[in-house]
Parts: sequence; C-alpha cells; structure tokens
Amino acid sequence: MVGEAQHQRRLLGIEDQTAQASAAQAAACLQHSELTITTTPPKRAGKVARRSKKLRQSAYRPDVPAGQRVAVWTSPFGVKTFFSNNSTIPLAARQKRAAAIVRSVEPRTAETYGAGLLRFNEFCDEQGVAEGERIPASDFLLSAFAAEFVGKVGASAVKSWFAGLALWHTVQGAKWQGDRAVRQLVQAAAKHAPDSAKRDPRPPVLEEHLVALKATLNLEDPMHTAVWAAATFAFHGCCRLGEVLPPTQATFDASRHVSREARYQFEPITGTSKMAFHLPIPWTKTTGGRGATITLTELGGELCPVAAMRNHLLRNRPLPSETPFFAFLDPASGWKTLDRTAFMGVCASAWEAVGLVGTKGHSFRIGGTTTLLLKGVHPTIVAQQGRWSSAAFMRYMREVRRLIPQAVLQAWGEITLDSIERALSTQGAALV
Repeated sequence: MVGEAQHQRRLLGIEDQTAQASAAQAAACLQHSELTITTTPPKRAGKVARRSKKLRQSAYRPDVPAGQRVAVWTSPFGVKTFFSNNSTIPLAARQKRAAAIVRSVEPRTAETYGAGLLRFNEFCDEQGVAEGERIPASDFLLSAFAAEFVGKVGASAVKSWFAGLALWHTVQGAKWQGDRAVRQLVQAAAKHAPDSAKRDPRPPVLEEHLVALKATLNLEDPMHTAVWAAATFAFHGCCRLGEVLPPTQATFDASRHVSREARYQFEPITGTSKMAFHLPIPWTKTTGGRGATITLTELGGELCPVAAMRNHLLRNRPLPSETPFFAFLDPASGWKTLDRTAFMGVCASAWEAVGLVGTKGHSFRIGGTTTLLLKGVHPTIVAQQGRWSSAAFMRYMREVRRLIPQAVLQAWGEITLDSIERALSTQGAALV
C-alpha cells in the first residue's frame, strides 16, 4: 500500500530532491530576460503574481506575473523534454524557442492565458490529479476541467483558457488533445453562461457623435485639432483605438503606434477634384507587426477626415519625427502625446452633455463599419477598410438592426439590411 508521503510525492510529480531541483532549474532557465521582455508590454509592468490559496506550492510553478506563466510554468514532461535536449540543442537556443512561441501572442492575451493555467492547475490540485498527468493533458481531463466552469463563466473565457493550455503544451513540446473538448464545452458554456458573463453589444460611434464632439472643439487649438483628427481617422478608417493612440503618455511605442516619421501621402482621386489620404500604421491586431495602410477619402462637409488631417498637420508642426503622429504642441511645455485616456475624456464630456453615453474606444471601429454599410459601400470594400480577413464584421449587421430605426434605412432608398446581407452572401468566398 502506498504511504501518504509517497502519495503526496506522486501528486507533486517529484519523487526525490534531485527531481525537485531539476524542476526548479528548468523553470529558472525559462524565466530569463528575453522572456520577461517579450511577455510584458512596453513600459508596463506585468500583473503582480498573487499566490492562490487553492494552488499547491510547487517547483513547477514559481511565482511569476500572469503573462509569464505560459513560458515559465513547467511539468514533469516539460522538465524531461527540456533536459533531454541538452546534448543536441544549446540552452540559449531552447530559451529562444520558448520566447518565440510566447511572442506569438499579445502581452494582454498572455495574461489571460496565464489565468487559464492558474485555474487548470487549481482544478488539478483540488481533484488530486498528479503533476505527471497534467501535461500532456488527456481529452477527458480537459473536458472535466471545462465542465467545472460551465454555468460559472462565459464561452469566451473557456476558449481563452483552452488557447492558453494549448500554447503551454506547445512550449513544452507536448501533444495537444483538447480540440474535441473545446468544441463541446464552449457550446455548453455559451448555452449556460451566467448573466455576469454576458455583456450587451458595445454601441457604435455614429455621425451624430462626431457632430456633437466637433461642436465642443476649437479647431485652432492644437490639442483639439489632434483630438478631431484622431476621431475622424479612427471612425472613417474603421480602426481600433489602440491602433491609433497609445494607452498613456508613458506607453508610446513606435513599433506599435504611428509616429510623425510615417510617410503619409495626399493623393488625387482619379476623375474627381477630391483627395485621398494614406497613412501607414506599424501594427494592427490582425496583421501584427506587418502593419497596414489606412486610406481616408475626402468627403467634404463638416465630418471630412481629410480636412481634419490637413488641419492637424498644419496646426501641430514642427514636431520631431519620433513623436506620436497625433501629438500636439503645448505652448507651455512643447509637444505632448495625445493618449487614449485624454482622448476619450474629451469625447465623453462632449457626448454626455447631449445624452450620448455608453461608448468605448472600440465604438469608433463599430460605428465606422456600420456607417459605411448603411451608406451603401460594398461589403468587400468595407472588409478591406477594416482589415478583416474573414466575414467577422457581419456581426455588426445585428447591431445595426438593433440600433438604427427602420425609418432611417428607408430614407436611404434601396440600401437595406437585406440588400447588404445578400451582397455579403455572394462575397463570402472573397472575404475568407
């Protein structure tokens, strides 16, 4: 009969002090500077690691920020694999491999994945699952883990946790067996999601929001000029606000946020007297570091984005090439970064004054897409403007149906939701 001490060692996956030391050594090797840098956003500290009361202390799971758990937390399988490659692959190469895999996801995503690893190992501790059975995790174990949270969290949480566990397997060279569990349990989580896990669709920023915002701005003021340019750029360019502005003054990063060094261009539109404005941005959520070029069209009228860009570039010059593109001149202190917090503060004040509430930064992308579709712009062009590689933006059609009265659609003549949806169905292959 197995003694209690031996049983505990089996659960921990550590049969002797040598194995325990190996686990700690492997984790320490992975917790090096390159991983720390690549799993933490620029100039932003990782979330403070908080020792879970449910999580058994283990050499396999050192206290590290949530975003580093996928890279640093290991297992008996991971330790064996790590050291079995000693003779063929140098330590530096193994470290770079782990860093490159983790770098494939955004820092905030890595933090979400880290939360999933925590929940999974808490579950295994509670159920008495041995360390050696946690990775490669069987489909049965993964299903049991997800089933524990059905009715407690939403489908998106379950999907994120499973994505983190899959990446954790990849880092350690283990086979992933969770695809079937993901399909079934995500459906169950969606069906039985608690009210706390459900959220109403984010409302769009519409043209009325831009009109209300502009009414509060002095377009001879450098900051207001930058705010208006950023607002029209995000709206007409169907951008996520994080692709346009840094989160704070201290977090501007030229590899992720467009700077004055960008080679923008005003270009005549063939056969018209209008101009187009092209601005390459270094990063988008869908293309990553490949970036994208945002094109704005001169529309005339008070909401014209090209006019807003011209005014911004005129009022806020000269600025060093390393400054954010939407920086502005402060008479007292020189140039300043227009960050997301300050920008949304100006917008919120303007909209609250006229009863327009509930909008978020992503509302610009939603609203720009909605407006283009309602104006009759072909869905394939909308997909290109929003940089979608699939028909994912079709979900905005449901938001249009809820948010825009039928009377407004009728005012646009032949442009209806049905006609847009028919166009989408015929272009489905082109959008994939």
